[in-house]
Amino acid sequence: MGYAVDSNLDQLISVDLATANVTLIGSTLNNGLETPAGLAWRPDTSELWVIDLGGGEVGTLDLNNATFTPVFMTNLSGWQGMAWDAARSLFILANQDDNTYVLDPATGVTTLVGNSTFGLITAMDFDPVGVLWGIDFSGAIVQLDPISGVGTNAGTTIPAIQGLAIDNAGTWYAMSTNTDSLYTIDPTTGVETLIGMTPGLQFVKGFEIPTSGGVPSLGSAYCSPAVVNTSGASATIIATGSTVAANNNVTLTASSMPLNQFGFFLTSMTQGNVANPGGSNGVLCLGGTIGRYVGPGFIKNSGATGSFNLMLNLTQTPAGPVFVSIAPGQTWNFQAWFRDIGPMGQPQSNFTDGRSITFQ
Repeated sequence: MGYAVDSNLDQLISVDLATANVTLIGSTLNNGLETPAGLAWRPDTSELWVIDLGGGEVGTLDLNNATFTPVFMTNLSGWQGMAWDAARSLFILANQDDNTYVLDPATGVTTLVGNSTFGLITAMDFDPVGVLWGIDFSGAIVQLDPISGVGTNAGTTIPAIQGLAIDNAGTWYAMSTNTDSLYTIDPTTGVETLIGMTPGLQFVKGFEIPTSGGVPSLGSAYCSPAVVNTSGASATIIATGSTVAANNNVTLTASSMPLNQFGFFLTSMTQGNVANPGGSNGVLCLGGTIGRYVGPGFIKNSGATGSFNLMLNLTQTPAGPVFVSIAPGQTWNFQAWFRDIGPMGQPQSNFTDGRSITFQ
């Protein structure tokens, strides 16, 4: 089941993802909500959040009766898209001025991140591995760097997508205001598949699925942001799975790297901060004994999305020339190194930021 807001009719609607049939929940014209725009599902609180396009308020919508509860005031208008960054516990906001903002729910402060360099991001969501995606009104599929706000074109789909929701299986669902219909979109090709028209709706400005919103990242980031690479973004690393060492379930994901470049992950129990090691443009955030994931199958390529991932074997963790087993109570730090191409075509390299994980 998905949820949508119609900004013309001022309504909250549930949407059957298999048939596109809709059910009216209630009017959103209450408690000062003028024009409901982007929606974001917050999995840690099981709440549906909405942002007001005109008034700038941010708050929750009751899934039973559409009652709006205002929580924050951004003091800005023109909001388009909204997503919950589970890794950093922040709201990511897209404005019609093409700027990306973050809203910290701990302080209520809205902060400008940067410009996406695209015309108008009208929909956004995180995928299951924590990569932020947006769709431009023209139909451009954009990978957005949540640290810098810079977008990278990853393909093209149909125009006028105003609502995007990615479920935990990685399926992209989207609503178009040109056709008032629900689609699935293949992010690798941009090809859309019609599920059905949404009868009675006029202008869906926000769409969300309660099971979406990204998988919370393990540990904490440090040494952030990384030095900007030639993609125009700062590369990031997240970890998903479990901090319980015995579960042996950790996947590292590096993103916002240049396309089609080789790279690999590094690890150490010691943090560091070494600028331009070996002539690199970036910062090595590890110290002490550094292990490299460079065996067969470990060398990765960033491909068409500028990202790669690796499922770790915690019983075979590289520590210099040997392999060790991660034990409960230990803190390990991770980073990714990747090749880059300079402005004159000369080879370069760079790093993501660091990710520190304390295991149980």
